[in-house]
Amino acid sequence: MDAISTWWSSNPITNQFLNFEVIAEAIPIVLAALPVSLLFGVVSFVLAIPGGLLLAFMKMSPMRFIRWIATAYVDVVRGTPLFLQVLIFFFAVPLIPAYRVLVQSNPWMKEVTFLNMDVTIYMRGIIVLTLNSAAYMAEIFRAGIQSIPKGQLEAARSLGMTVPQAMSFVIIPQTVRRILPTMM
Repeated sequence: MDAISTWWSSNPITNQFLNFEVIAEAIPIVLAALPVSLLFGVVSFVLAIPGGLLLAFMKMSPMRFIRWIATAYVDVVRGTPLFLQVLIFFFAVPLIPAYRVLVQSNPWMKEVTFLNMDVTIYMRGIIVLTLNSAAYMAEIFRAGIQSIPKGQLEAARSLGMTVPQAMSFVIIPQTVRRILPTMM
C-alpha cells in the first residue's frame, strides 16, 4: 500500500490532475452553486416543453417556409455545443445595437438585483438553456406525434373534431405517454 501511495504522490500527472486537496477545497463551492444549477435546469425544462411542442408543430406544418424555419433552428441549435451557445448569448448578443436599445429602453431589463445577485444574468442563462432544450424537445415531440397511427387523427376528425381539437384531446395525450421516458 505504501508503494501505491508513494507512486501516487510522486507521479506528476496524478499530482497535477487529481490533486485531492484542490478537490476537497472545491466541493463546498460546487455544493453552494448546486441550488442555482437545479433551479436553472428545472425552470428551463418547464419552459422548453411548450417551446418544443410549438417547434414540433412547425416542423410538421404543411407550409414549407414554416417547416424550413423550424428545421433550420432545430438543426443549428442541436448541431452546436451548448457552451458555444452560452458564449454567444452572453458575449455576442449584448454587442448587437438592437439588444442595447431594448435593454436601455425597458426599465425591467436593466440590472436587477435580488439578494445581491444580478438577476438579468440568471435570466439570460435560463433563456439560453430554454432555447437549447426546446430544440431537443421539438424532436422528441415530433417523433412522438408521428408515432401515433394516422387512423387516430382520422377517427377524431370523423367524429367532428377540428384538427386542433383532435391534437389536444386525442393525439397529444397518447404522445405524452409515449415520450415521457425520453423526456426524463
